[in-house]
Amino acid sequence: MTGVQSEEQRERLAELKALAEARINGVPVDDSVMSEALAAGAAVPLGDFPDAPVRYRDTWWVRAGAAWRAGDEQVQRLFDEDAARYRMAVAARDAARGGGVSSQESIGELLHFLAGVTLEKLPRAVCEGEGEEAVAARIEVPPGCVGWAVRWPPGAEADWHHHPESGGALVVLAGELQEQWRDAEPDLFGTQAVPGRNGSWRLGAGERRGIPAGSVHRVANPVAAGGAPALSVHVALLPHATPCHGWLPGCSSGSQDDSSRSMD
Repeated sequence: MTGVQSEEQRERLAELKALAEARINGVPVDDSVMSEALAAGAAVPLGDFPDAPVRYRDTWWVRAGAAWRAGDEQVQRLFDEDAARYRMAVAARDAARGGGVSSQESIGELLHFLAGVTLEKLPRAVCEGEGEEAVAARIEVPPGCVGWAVRWPPGAEADWHHHPESGGALVVLAGELQEQWRDAEPDLFGTQAVPGRNGSWRLGAGERRGIPAGSVHRVANPVAAGGAPALSVHVALLPHATPCHGWLPGCSSGSQDDSSRSMD
């Protein structure tokens, strides 16, 4: 039938398009052409530094003398990851200059990072912890963030605390956690609850939740004594009020810049 393409034809056209794009991107781009593309906004540099990689025609390019060459598949993947981290670092910097970090885009990136965290990546001190006290350890997180892994024995809790400037996210990797939240009006002595604006969630293994800047919440392992401990990972964009987690061992020490501690 005229005007109707078969699945085979559509696949072939997609292959031809991919080959054409690969052929185009295989040709170096002159520096003058890239400069014009950057000035017009058709190309975007990865960062604000000389010879930063450039995103152009949906591809990452790197300078090679007086020209620019497209990177291979591995380079494309690495620069995609770097670009996401750079956006979060810039958001953290801008927040430090006078505003909170709470955009949905930034929190979405934290949730995306947490989707890739597994029990195997947690510090041994958390996975193998014992006793009735919570155990926490700083973990490696993307630039511009701070993060902890936490072991919550039955009944362990973080009392009500305020995240005044920084958005965040958490994921439960084992067991169950209960998060209670409330809208609040900060004052000189802490926070005052806003009547009628409270809520609660129970998060099981594999479940994640974003935490907007300005949140007031508490987190606890709700199971009774003798039950299973919970394991979770918490990340936040800097600047983060580290003292609000000071009740947890390992959370109140160290500067905010120490946000890339190893997971081993």
